Amino acid sequence: MGPLVAALFMWLLGTQGLFIFIMTTAFIFTGALWHWYERIRDMHQTHFMAVPRTTPLAPELDPRSEEDEEYAGATIDSDDADNDTVQDIKI
Repeated sequence: MGPLVAALFMWLLGTQGLFIFIMTTAFIFTGALWHWYERIRDMHQTHFMAVPRTTPLAPELDPRSEEDEEYAGATIDSDDADNDTVQDIKI
């Protein structure tokens, strides 16, 4: 089909008809691909969902996490509730 249409373009437009045929064919092909890409992209697009980068089991697998359990019961001295600093934390 292509050579026949190219020959028709050349018969109507002369030797430049071949280049016009190639340009027209490229535009049609590019437009079809663009339309197909947009349709596929819209079909597969979903709403954004934040996902954690690690598994919830990561703290359990980390050997250093056992050290942090000692500080879980830390309380702040109630005498200086206005000026809470690191030194006021009692273990």
